[in-house]
Amino acid sequence: MDHLDSPSYEVKEKRKLNFMLRRVLPEWDFDRMLTELVHYCPKNSINEVIFMVNPEEFSEGILPLSRVKQYADLLTIARERLQTVDVKMSVNVWATLYHMDRGRDIRSLFPDWTWMVDQNGRESAATPCPLSEGWIRHIARTYALYASSRPHILWVDDDFRYHNHLPLDWGGCFCDLHLKALSDIMNRSYSREEALAAIVAKGEPKPERIAWLKIMGQSMINVAKAIEQAVHEVSPETKIGLMTSLAANHSAEGRPWHELLHALAGHHRPVARPHYGPYADGTPRDFAVGFLAMRETSSCYPTGTIICPEIENIPFTIYSKSASETALQISTCIAAGMSNITLDLYDFVGNSSDLEPAYSKMFKQQRAFWDAVSRHCPAGGIERGVGVLRSDNLSAFIHTSEGKSYSELVESTLDGLSSLTLLGLPLCYDTRPVNIGFGQVWRSLNPRRIERLLAGGVILDGIAARTLAEMGYSHLIGVETDGTFSNLDTAVTCEKIIEPAFKHPISNGMMTTTYGYWEPCLFERLVCLENALVVSVFLNQYRDRLWPATVLYENEIGGRIVTIAMHHSGGIRQAGFRNWDRKAELEALVKWAGRGDCDMFVRGCGPVIPYGRDLPDHLILCIACLQPDGISDIEILLAQDFQNTLSQPYRVSANGLLEPDSGKLQSYDGHLIFRPSGDLKYLEVGVWILKKEKQCEDD
Repeated sequence: MDHLDSPSYEVKEKRKLNFMLRRVLPEWDFDRMLTELVHYCPKNSINEVIFMVNPEEFSEGILPLSRVKQYADLLTIARERLQTVDVKMSVNVWATLYHMDRGRDIRSLFPDWTWMVDQNGRESAATPCPLSEGWIRHIARTYALYASSRPHILWVDDDFRYHNHLPLDWGGCFCDLHLKALSDIMNRSYSREEALAAIVAKGEPKPERIAWLKIMGQSMINVAKAIEQAVHEVSPETKIGLMTSLAANHSAEGRPWHELLHALAGHHRPVARPHYGPYADGTPRDFAVGFLAMRETSSCYPTGTIICPEIENIPFTIYSKSASETALQISTCIAAGMSNITLDLYDFVGNSSDLEPAYSKMFKQQRAFWDAVSRHCPAGGIERGVGVLRSDNLSAFIHTSEGKSYSELVESTLDGLSSLTLLGLPLCYDTRPVNIGFGQVWRSLNPRRIERLLAGGVILDGIAARTLAEMGYSHLIGVETDGTFSNLDTAVTCEKIIEPAFKHPISNGMMTTTYGYWEPCLFERLVCLENALVVSVFLNQYRDRLWPATVLYENEIGGRIVTIAMHHSGGIRQAGFRNWDRKAELEALVKWAGRGDCDMFVRGCGPVIPYGRDLPDHLILCIACLQPDGISDIEILLAQDFQNTLSQPYRVSANGLLEPDSGKLQSYDGHLIFRPSGDLKYLEVGVWILKKEKQCEDD
């Protein structure tokens, strides 16, 4: 899929689905595994094998070059065998910086390297510092040796990062090399404690933080250039791909996405592999977070990047994750226009795929459906839904709460956004008529853009309201804030919708705020300005009204601002937040912010992942069912501008046909309503194609 930087109706060429299977290369059982793959891949429509070398289960850490050469020789044989059945061979290097120590200490093997150090001064025994010149020379030679096997793609795993290198606290690196680099920029010396204090200081970020993030970002670019040059001197045709982690964590590393991926790609198009969790059995929240995280990270990549979502089932077998859950993730990727899918289906200890027949059965049952979805859902077009504001470099602007830990530079809104998705609201990482701006993202925007956004429809959480108030925008959002409270230390037991138009028609309008009783949820105490409309309020155990929970405000520049007191950027995992009143309220809030219009909303069912995309000749609608009881009576609300353009709806059938859907497509109350026929079973993904031909009938 080609990522689009701005809304466009350009439709990319239709591509054949490319399934890329990550499989271990067991030295001790090499011939059997290779023979199995030669038979397995054509039988299951696998186009490419990505060999995991030196996998975690048997990993020796970063390898000496002699060991790398042994792997490269085997990979060459594997490539030649796979070519006989028209299957490509790629390589996944497990140890570049290395994921974690896990009891391994390789420092004696590489005595001239500098090792990663965390904020507390702990040194890793297996992960080097990215500024270590000895490691850079070694890892470039390592990749050159792997390139000698002439792989299609040489993958850098997501250990190529500063964060998440256990047992380090968050990650690194506060070694002497990094402290010297900071000292050289700031023209003064720093101890580790002094550097950390300056980098995470409360209030307006200090120059040390900006310098630190630049040091981290540039260090990775320098390593990427060394790897690229070494690989392409040996195998110019080999592409170099990068697996990536959560965008919020990479922001705290100062990652310059475009420059880094182009540095690694060289003369090729960039190739990237965003992870799509969960890796094991998950809750509805886990799958919604996974879909959002994959798309958020993909939105960071430069235009033209070949995106290959990673669907991984570690620790493997259907005791960990079912084939049905795997199929849901594959289906939603394809509906989103992605045609290169990487799969981790089988263990990395060398067992036969025959031990897990469920996945072969999945391919047989789903392949016709996937091919048809791919044909009708090419990349391009405009994603429908509410836009999500985000920033690649947010960590440079965050105001920390404690000023003590490096992890305070990470702010993710995925948990909060997942709740809105499950309630039926599709989200997209682009600017839309109504946009969500949770958390401190506003600090990264210039005043002109802030005012332009606040002149439209915007939904804020408590942290965003506090942030904008601190920045001097209270007059445009209609609220000020007076501190934070928790459901665990304040007698706030319910939220009550007091504006009838915003609640479910047969509900009393009360919603719990305890969300599990023992788990903390944070709220901002909102103070309304004149003409602000309170939609819901917090109640205590006596049902006394306390503070506003949801506030609407139409400002002087034409904007409509919704403020929700809850901290949606703080992590909302509780299913209790999601209920029928919340669903009704959310639809009404989006409509109000959009001056009566709503891009897309799924009504009348339990938790789903909704997705929509507008192409020149048709609209794509996708719903993934995450309700174990299944869903029926689905109703999809579509934007007003579709009333005169869409006609006959079609559904992609399980056997790969595009069949007319007998459901209703009607105009009602200023919107287009689509009521598909039939139900969706648990974990089933429905994909509909609504063609643009003639005017729809009125209800």
